[in-house]
Amino acid sequence: MCKGHYSPKLSRSLVSKLYHAAKEKNVPMTVLADQIMSTALGMKQQPEPVAAVHETPASQYPQQP
Repeated sequence: MCKGHYSPKLSRSLVSKLYHAAKEKNVPMTVLADQIMSTALGMKQQPEPVAAVHETPASQYPQQP
């Protein structure tokens, strides 16, 4: 983990729901989490999706509307 970056721990139940939703949409959890949080925070432009170290690069997944 990079020094100086805050990485909050999510509840187990939330991670489980996120996992199943990501599997259903066939996208990495990190990409789906970025999309959900960007929408919830009212961001007009979503940040460039990134994948976790063990995931397929996010650029290979379609952007969800």
